[in-house]
Amino acid sequence: FNPLAPASPFFHPKGAILYNALIDYLRGEYRARGYDEVITPQIFDAELFKISGHYANYKENMYWTEIDEREFGVKPMNCPGHHLLFRERLWSYRELPVRYADFARLHRYERSGVTAGLTRVRTFSQDDGHIYTPMEKVESEIFAFLDFLDAVYGAFEFTDVEISLGLRPEQRAGTDEQWSRGEAALEAALKKAGRPFIVSPGDGAFYGAKIDFRVKDAIGRPWQLGTIQCDLTQPELFDLS
Repeated sequence: FNPLAPASPFFHPKGAILYNALIDYLRGEYRARGYDEVITPQIFDAELFKISGHYANYKENMYWTEIDEREFGVKPMNCPGHHLLFRERLWSYRELPVRYADFARLHRYERSGVTAGLTRVRTFSQDDGHIYTPMEKVESEIFAFLDFLDAVYGAFEFTDVEISLGLRPEQRAGTDEQWSRGEAALEAALKKAGRPFIVSPGDGAFYGAKIDFRVKDAIGRPWQLGTIQCDLTQPELFDLS
């Protein structure tokens, strides 16, 4: 770390070897599970984040700049860029689900008082995927994700995993009906899979309910790692069909 790039890690040569080995491992897993890797821009016109709801619900956690008298934002998440990719062409229902994987670098403003080591930083890359699927296939996609997660966590010997179901937060996009459908789909899938979980009211993302998977570090502190979210809001906002 360097004070000229607060809470933003540097990787020396050996760190880069480890970092790239992790990506290579996950790339292989994504390919085997029917994901296609994509690459999307780092900086977008603010209009994109107004459509997605980030501007109204997440703006204070983003970095902003002005180019040619237009406001631009550095992406904190891959979702909006993936939505633009998905709607570039027509899809047959026979082609669904469509699964995108993305290792892009993301930037989020975290207050200096909450940043910590490599677990809470301002720039990072995550093995991030988005799945475009009809509602009737949501459950089977969640089961496939659970299998994916079990395989990866097993490889790293993460055995003590706590699962929580995050419900609608006070500040959110979308309608109550959309939220109810999403929450019900995730809860039903967890129960059908026989996975014990706790319910966390208000802990969902601003665009959808989510299932979080937490593991403990060497001194017993829980950290959220994997998450799967059911977003019924942004497909409407981006007119995805």
